[in-house]
Amino acid sequence: MRYLPYRIGAWSWIATGGIHSTADVVARFVVADTPAEQVMRGERFELAGRSNDLYTLNMGFSITMGYSMVLAGVLFLLAARRADPIERTRPIAFVGLAFSLGALALAVAVVKMPPPILTFGIASLAFSAAVITPVRQPDGGDRHAAAAGSA
Repeated sequence: MRYLPYRIGAWSWIATGGIHSTADVVARFVVADTPAEQVMRGERFELAGRSNDLYTLNMGFSITMGYSMVLAGVLFLLAARRADPIERTRPIAFVGLAFSLGALALAVAVVKMPPPILTFGIASLAFSAAVITPVRQPDGGDRHAAAAGSA
């Protein structure tokens, strides 16, 4: 059944976003400023009529990205629930696979940190399994095999 791999993919997105946002918040309050963060705090600019610094802007975007990954995972779960019967989940799993592969490529090429590489790798494998797993008929048969046999 394709629901389990699909759910694993969706929960991988939720885990990635949750870990990302939590790490940002913890780092902001627990870890001492690095020299790069000190420079970012010193770089002020005007944005929409307000004075801001690069560090705050970067943290805002980073936390928003984490929450967006959680949202994507939740939406994947809700979409699968609404797409019942299972045959209708394949297009949604294709979307999950495409975005998971894209996020994995970015994690490998740009971020270069094990947590997102691992979680998006799991999501990619899980959504791949959801896409390629044959759909079982209520009588226990395989729809793809039945279609090939009737041709």
